[in-house]
Amino acid sequence: MTSPQMMFEFNDAGFDRDNPGVYAAFVAEAEAIRAAQLRRGEDPHYSARTIIHYLRHHSATRDTTSPFKLNDHLSAYFARRLMRERPAEFASFFETRNPQRRSA
Repeated sequence: MTSPQMMFEFNDAGFDRDNPGVYAAFVAEAEAIRAAQLRRGEDPHYSARTIIHYLRHHSATRDTTSPFKLNDHLSAYFARRLMRERPAEFASFFETRNPQRRSA
């Protein structure tokens, strides 16, 4: 049986090697949104899924040479990764849920 922690294990190096720039684009969008919210005096908080969908749309409509395809299942992984890598800025930026065990 897979533990809740195992559900979010991901091969960072392999994904980043095979899909250069995808995570960096996610981080850049999260940074831009956070900065805009802070300028407006808002509490920084946003949806990782919205960022992924924005990047999917952008790559499909504007960047016809882009080799990457985005799966929305990556949103939880990317959010947790950014929160782990930069906790001072992003610890509470994304709302996360504890993974639920699937019954057999």
